[in-house]
Amino acid sequence: MKAHYDRRAVQRSFKPGDLVLALLPVPGSALQNRFTGPYVVERKVTDTTYVIRTHERRRNLRTCHINMLKQYHEREKGNTSVVETINAPVPVAVVTTVKESEDDGVETVSVSTGRIDDCIDRVGTAKFVTKIDLLKGYWQVPLTPRAAEISAFVTPDFFGQYSVMAFGMRNAPATFQRLMRLVLQDVPDCEAYLDDIVIFSPSWEEHMNSLRTVFARLAKALLTVNLAKCEFAKATITYLGKQVGQGQVKPVNAKITAITEFPRPSNRRELRRFLGMIGYYRGFCRNFATLVVPLTDLLRPSRKFVWSLECEHAFNGAKDLLCKAPILAAPDFSRAFLLEVDASGVAAGAVLLQRSEANLELPVCYFSKKVNESQRRYSTVEKEALALLLALRHFDVYLSANPFPVPVYTDHNPLVFLSRMKNLNQRLMRWSLIIQEYNLEIVHKRGSEMVLSDALSRAVGPENPACK
Repeated sequence: MKAHYDRRAVQRSFKPGDLVLALLPVPGSALQNRFTGPYVVERKVTDTTYVIRTHERRRNLRTCHINMLKQYHEREKGNTSVVETINAPVPVAVVTTVKESEDDGVETVSVSTGRIDDCIDRVGTAKFVTKIDLLKGYWQVPLTPRAAEISAFVTPDFFGQYSVMAFGMRNAPATFQRLMRLVLQDVPDCEAYLDDIVIFSPSWEEHMNSLRTVFARLAKALLTVNLAKCEFAKATITYLGKQVGQGQVKPVNAKITAITEFPRPSNRRELRRFLGMIGYYRGFCRNFATLVVPLTDLLRPSRKFVWSLECEHAFNGAKDLLCKAPILAAPDFSRAFLLEVDASGVAAGAVLLQRSEANLELPVCYFSKKVNESQRRYSTVEKEALALLLALRHFDVYLSANPFPVPVYTDHNPLVFLSRMKNLNQRLMRWSLIIQEYNLEIVHKRGSEMVLSDALSRAVGPENPACK
């Protein structure tokens, strides 16, 4: 039996004087262990037991099994400090006034990090997903001598400058994103959003090949990986605040818990913080813009901050809506998309759908947007056309390049004849020309049959304060 389990074992041994890392309890927490060191091997007791010298612990000598030890590899010698002290005359504080039109002499690097939703959608229906996190991010990018001089700063104790790219520099995100694109160029099934790398593959062999290529590229670029935050060959992973994999996208449970436990806002700043937190997951929530109308109206500078009963209902309703948010289907760009749109007196809503292999309509993403005061005075056909236009702009990345006709379901029958009717309304004429860029098939559907998007208009009635 032992030979069966030891068939893949690797023979290891150490000599006195070797440097090793030891798996020891964390000081102050006896139930947690981690590799610390380096420690010096004092002597060999048996083939699997060694005595090491732990100089900073209570026990200077400790007997450890070989499974608790691993070889210590020293990094290549070089300048690893983030900040270096420079010799310069005593600095003098100078106050200057810079005009807005003056150039500061720093060239701006323009590199797009890409849409977060695009990075998540590319994972799609992958069966094996790996997430790699780089250690200390920007600090792995060294600065040129000229850039180091520009980054100089003064403290009460010394005059220093950065030797690596610091967080907060103007070009830091664009520079790091450009570095990742150069390193991972032409690697299949691999995406990088700043220091987060995701590798997704439909088969195990392809996944292993992609992993070998990525690690070879990272080693060549001298980039260090933070193993504590990496996840290898998982079915689903947490990536950019969402749990993705196996053709599904859903919110992270820890984030939902933090939102549901958020206390009642007492000022506009706390209210903006809450709306910003829950707004990140608005793509999972149906009728989000309609539900939070009392809260968004409270952000107006002309309105006094008074927490009313309607605000309390909207605050608790937004939390409940996120807790009951459905699991979204990852988009499959080889299939056709469906779109349902509807409008109410305060907001426009839409849902992007796709049919599964079982011919079920699965939601891909929800959209809702609160309309302004002038748009609330539009006629019914204008509100419905506006909802369609806003939905097309929001889902443009899915619909514009899709080769299949897109069925658009609406409960407003005149919208079916938008591109064919003779209308003197200039607003509708302009919108009709914009909509013609898409391959749409507008189909009328009874409101009672539009369970998803029509709830937007049916949930808000004259008795609801949000409509007033």
